[in-house]
Amino acid sequence: MRRSRFALAMSTAAAALVALSSAPAHADPTWYNGSVPAGCESGALCVYRHINFDQGGWGVANFHHTNARWVDTRNAYMANNDSSWFNNGTPDVPSSVVVFGYQAFEDRHFCLDRGWGNSWDPDANDDGEANWWVNGC
Repeated sequence: MRRSRFALAMSTAAAALVALSSAPAHADPTWYNGSVPAGCESGALCVYRHINFDQGGWGVANFHHTNARWVDTRNAYMANNDSSWFNNGTPDVPSSVVVFGYQAFEDRHFCLDRGWGNSWDPDANDDGEANWWVNGC
């Protein structure tokens, strides 16, 4: 009897993990798919100082290309100071962008398809250092 309860509990836990892992990437409530936030240039990954696309007096960091080190760009001020992100990329390939927590494309935080944003991510908050344009998330 004890073994069957244990087996049932394990199978229930496994089913829950499968359900969580198969959820769509944009299912989290912080994902945003609305109008382009203020200051976000066409064709860019737009990075904001504060949550909910608030510029926080810094302006928007617009990344039009893949960058292994944000500190080597004109948007260096945004490295490790980012709190929300929006992909206003082009419909051309690549149209999706990955945000990384370390330089040289290490510690992938998330991927944004064109027209999608992330208004806040507690794991990625103030931790962005690189981005890579890709062919779909």
